Amino acid sequence: MAPKKQIYFILALLGVLVVTLIITYGLPKLLAPEIYIHAGFDFVTKTFANDWGTVGTDYGLAVLMSSPAVFMLLKVKRSRFRDRSAGLLLFYALSVIVGGISHQSFDSLSSLNTPTFRIMWSVCVGSVTAAGGYIGSIGSALAHMSNRSSNQRFRVVRVPSWWWVSYALTLTLMVFSGFFSMERPAADIFLAGITQTPPTVYLFVCLLSNKWGVGREVYIAQIILSVGAFLNAPLLPLYGILVRMGFSLGTVNTILHCWLAAAWGSQAYGCIVFSRNIEKFEENLMTDQRKMALISLVDKEEPQKGKGKVKAKGKSKKTAENEQPRRSLRSQSRGKTRSRSTSRSK
Repeated sequence: MAPKKQIYFILALLGVLVVTLIITYGLPKLLAPEIYIHAGFDFVTKTFANDWGTVGTDYGLAVLMSSPAVFMLLKVKRSRFRDRSAGLLLFYALSVIVGGISHQSFDSLSSLNTPTFRIMWSVCVGSVTAAGGYIGSIGSALAHMSNRSSNQRFRVVRVPSWWWVSYALTLTLMVFSGFFSMERPAADIFLAGITQTPPTVYLFVCLLSNKWGVGREVYIAQIILSVGAFLNAPLLPLYGILVRMGFSLGTVNTILHCWLAAAWGSQAYGCIVFSRNIEKFEENLMTDQRKMALISLVDKEEPQKGKGKVKAKGKSKKTAENEQPRRSLRSQSRGKTRSRSTSRSK
C-alpha cells in the first residue's frame, strides 16, 4: 500500500474512533441516564444477576455460536471469509461463556470489587469489541471478491486488515482500562455493542456491492445476514425500557439473550452459506478474469491488424506508383525498337 493511502487510513481510523467513542458514551446516557452511571469497576451497589435464567441462556448462546464455528472449521473449505466468520462466532461464544461463569460465580458486592471479576468481565465485554474487528474484516474479505467481479453493483473501498485490528484492539484496551465499566455491569455490553456499528455498516455496504450471482440460497443468506447484523440495535433502547418497567434482572437478561440468539443465529447462518459458496465465487471470478483477458487481447490485436492493413494498402499504392513509370519506359523502349526495325527494312 502506498504511504499516502496509509496516511488516509490512519486519519480515518482516528476519526472513526473519536466519533464512535462520543456516540458510545453519550447516546446511552441520553436514553437512560439512571442506568448508565460510570463505575470504573468500583461498584457501590450490586446490580448483577445470578439466576439460572441468565446463566442458562448464556451457556445456550455459547453452544449456539460455537457449533457453527466448529462446523465451518471442520467441514467448509478454508478461505479468508470462512476463517474470519468462524473467529467472529468464537468471540461471541467466548463472551457468553465468560459472562455465564461470572453470573454464576460473583454473587456479592465484595466479589464484584475484586480483580478477578474485573478480569473476567473485561474479557466478556472485550470479546464484544474484538468481535467488531472480525465483522469489519469479513466485510473486507467480501470487498476483495466484489471488486474483481463482473456482478459488482458498485465499487467499495477495501479496508485493510490492520485497520480493523487497530480499531478492535484500541476499544478492547479501553474496556480493560475501565472506560466502559458502568454501575450495572450488564450495561457495559451495550456500550461495547455500539462500537460494532461502523464495522456492521461497512459489512452491509460490502454485501450490497455485489449481486454475487450463485443462486437463490446465497441471495436469501445475504438478506438474513444483513438483517441479523442490525438486529442487535434494538437491544440498546429495549434494555432501558425493560428495566423501567420493573422486570427483574434475570428476566431482563433472559429476554435479551433470546433476542440475541435470533440476531447471532442469523449472522451464523449467513456466514455458513457464504463460506460454503466461496469456491463458486472464485470460479466466477476466474471466468470473469479470463473473459477480461480475452477482451484485452482482442482489443490489442485489432489495432495491430488495422495498422497492418493500412501498411499493406500503403505498399500497394507505392508499388503501383513505382510501376507506372516503369511501364511507360518499357513502352517507349519498345516503340524505339520498332521504329529502328522499320527503318532498316526500308
